[in-house]
Amino acid sequence: PLVPQKHRALEENCQNLLAEDKWVLRGGKVVEDSLDEFSKKCLIDHPACSMIIYTEDDTYLNNNVFTKEELREITEETPLSFTTPIPGPLADYMNKFDQNNIANLRAMLIETLAWEKEYNIQRYHDFDWVKLTVFLYVRLYESGELLKEQLETWYDRKIWCLIDSAFDDIPSLQIIRGESESMASKLRKNNKRTIGSVAPILRMKNGRKCDFDVRETKALHEEASEFGVGESGRYSNDTKTLLE
Repeated sequence: PLVPQKHRALEENCQNLLAEDKWVLRGGKVVEDSLDEFSKKCLIDHPACSMIIYTEDDTYLNNNVFTKEELREITEETPLSFTTPIPGPLADYMNKFDQNNIANLRAMLIETLAWEKEYNIQRYHDFDWVKLTVFLYVRLYESGELLKEQLETWYDRKIWCLIDSAFDDIPSLQIIRGESESMASKLRKNNKRTIGSVAPILRMKNGRKCDFDVRETKALHEEASEFGVGESGRYSNDTKTLLE
């Protein structure tokens, strides 16, 4: 039979967290304590076990971790915002592609602009990336491929390929493709692993594998910081979406 997993790192973090540093909701519920208690009941590694709250996940409601009002308070308390707005000139350029037909889009794409004549990747990379992305999607739309049933790898190659070139102007970042293993996930899962003594050494656990990983550029023998991962699927509301 399945039994709840132990999350010793989470328990230790909660125990070491001072009461004044915890998030107390208006009704008196302590967010960290609620997640800690729920993690002790989890049979699998739910995001709550890593102190992650996805407010659209009904798991919290179904298991009485939080009420609808409490989830609404959590959402409204820390809304996401862009720390750096899109620069005005770039935003204006993007808005020019707000056309209602392909002919107008192609007319925009074939126009040679001043920044293209004196192109510098550090100054004009984002403009170039926008133009390239629109061009790729225009060709994809015209091909009729969007009307056909496709496999997951097709979406990676045809739809989400824009991510692969989004950071070309940042030499210290790279996109790792092909079910890459998250090193951050691997380190977390093995941080309590010790050498063998009275018992043999535990087998190393693998990190979560994703379709791509936004990672710091490092030599293979060095640990690289990770800034995000991505997983694509054929449908928007299936079991895989919930798990990822």
